[in-house]
Amino acid sequence: MAATWPTSLQQCLNQGDFSEAPKDTNIYTQPETGATKRRRRFTKQEVNLTASIIVNAAQYTTFKNFVEVTLKDRINPFDFEHPITGEAKVYKLAGPENIQPHGALTWRVSMQWIQVIT
Repeated sequence: MAATWPTSLQQCLNQGDFSEAPKDTNIYTQPETGATKRRRRFTKQEVNLTASIIVNAAQYTTFKNFVEVTLKDRINPFDFEHPITGEAKVYKLAGPENIQPHGALTWRVSMQWIQVIT
């Protein structure tokens, strides 16, 4: 079962840093003669997302606790609404987050997510 994204953290991702990149599900075969053949390898497509949120010091502590304890250092998945469709989806953090100053006492947390195929 996926963890629940903390309610004290930003519930909408920053639009300016958001991107979505579906992975190619096709496999390509080059026969001895003729054009390259292409077929589906999987019936469902994995999707990578780039996301960011803005946090204050208290939210930073909540986020770090969520990642380290609840997600067991990015092993466990979590629930989050898809930023475009609003559908409930399950994601995993793909790697370490990047923390940068954003403003007076706020920081931008940039992350890579992978949509879990269910």
